[in-house]
Amino acid sequence: MVFVIFVAGLLEHDSGKTTLSKEIIKHFKDEENIIVQPFKPLSGNNLYYNFKEIRKNFDKYKEILSLDIIELVEQAETKVENPTINNPVHKLNTPAIPYEFIKEGVTQTYYNRFTESVALIQRFTIIEEENKSKNYYIINNQSYKNAKFFNEEEIIEELRKKAEKINTYSNEEEYIALNMDYYAKATESTFNYFEKKEKIILIEGFNNSAHPAWCVRKANIVILVGPGTIITYEPEKYFTAIDNYRMINREKLTITSDIVKLQKPDAMFRFSLNKEDLDKKIKKLIEEINKKKIK
Repeated sequence: MVFVIFVAGLLEHDSGKTTLSKEIIKHFKDEENIIVQPFKPLSGNNLYYNFKEIRKNFDKYKEILSLDIIELVEQAETKVENPTINNPVHKLNTPAIPYEFIKEGVTQTYYNRFTESVALIQRFTIIEEENKSKNYYIINNQSYKNAKFFNEEEIIEELRKKAEKINTYSNEEEYIALNMDYYAKATESTFNYFEKKEKIILIEGFNNSAHPAWCVRKANIVILVGPGTIITYEPEKYFTAIDNYRMINREKLTITSDIVKLQKPDAMFRFSLNKEDLDKKIKKLIEEINKKKIK
């Protein structure tokens, strides 16, 4: 029976999820000779700010992939040929180019509406018949091939050529409808694929989302991480807290800070970046994980 670890972030950015996940994967590989299969159901990167890494990974894998999942897959040395299965939903965002707005004399439009990056393309990988994966893409008509936004048409056109299907959208309502069509199928079919084959799956969350996909409900241990901080939860307590929170806050996304306020952790400890101390705390965390495995 598969054992599932869910690692979520205490902060929206730079919680240290990937760093901690790599340490867990490394321990099981080196000390227990067990390959931990990493799984990141939802992710996003910025085409402009992460361009060098995205281009490098695209040249290698011919796909858009989470920068984090690449690190985890390479740490785990898994035998999966297609890492999109480890990362079924991935979105590239892109920024507007101020030059174009200033040139047209609409500088204030840029500052009023476009200082935040917008979606460009999103991939959904779905396992279908005979365990074959297929990639579906949705493209934002407002940003793709628009000179006011940073684009890399070579990447997008390569993806279009081999896509199972391409959909485009022009507003938020259409975007939400397409996500409803694909998101659950992608995250559930790929997780189920690994669930039948692996001993341990490590699910890495998205930003500070407390519940990025339904597969996290399969977790045997929940780990929250932030700067110098590791928290563990019994899954039943953690998900009960989420359900209680959602009963009152139906329209809000549930983030980890909401749960930490509601539910006392089972265990919590502080760590430093000193190698000796970090190794000691990772060992302590592994002991917590192994307690759950023994149960």
